[in-house]
Amino acid sequence: MPHSLMMLNGEVKCAGRSNVIAPNCCGMDDRLKFFFVVLLCCICIHVEAALSSITVTASVPQQSSDFSDMPVTFQKFDPSQGKLASIEILLQGNGQLTQEFENRANSHNSARVRQTLLLNLTMPDANKSFLSASQTEKHKYAAGPYDGVVDFDGTSGETDIYDVTASNEKLLRSRKDLAMFTGSDLVEMFLSSDSFFHISSGKNAMFGVEAMTGADITIIYNYTSVPEPVWYGLLAGALALIGALRLQARNSGG
Repeated sequence: MPHSLMMLNGEVKCAGRSNVIAPNCCGMDDRLKFFFVVLLCCICIHVEAALSSITVTASVPQQSSDFSDMPVTFQKFDPSQGKLASIEILLQGNGQLTQEFENRANSHNSARVRQTLLLNLTMPDANKSFLSASQTEKHKYAAGPYDGVVDFDGTSGETDIYDVTASNEKLLRSRKDLAMFTGSDLVEMFLSSDSFFHISSGKNAMFGVEAMTGADITIIYNYTSVPEPVWYGLLAGALALIGALRLQARNSGG
């Protein structure tokens, strides 16, 4: 016998002859909605869990002189963990820059000092800098007549120390770059540190300029996780169950 569905106050109600089994009809819709919600939740949970990252860091110890091509090695991204989407590379310098001034004249004297630090990170097959960071400390010093002691202190001298804060970062997305950092072996980069300065002052002045520098290099692998077989089984089971319920509902309606 024919029957129909009516929407009353936001709820589905069955209507028709008394020999129509309304609870089964309504129950079928409810079960379909329930399994659709469960399936949607599974998909959302999986998508959220699939967005992951791995962070690796290597450090170059502080040194009192310039250095070049200091090797820095990192473990490449393991492709069995998923698909690599992007790579973040962060270069953070550390250490101190020191500037000293001593006036040996019999009158007041002043000086201007400009000191620059340059950090360069290169790849083995690159002829130019892959990632660089720089810092410049430019300061003016003034002191009274020579106090008789060369100590870069007192009334005729001054010593100032500045923390190294030079930093930079780079985001890699191209297939070529991602392939370079993917595999089971190591990737090697090289760090160089150069410092130079310029001084202008009056006569009979002494100076000391020093750079104690190092760096931390951090690589962040951003990737999409490989779905676990269990998740595939749950998804397939949910889809099969929904299909069976829809077929049963269609047959009942016929």
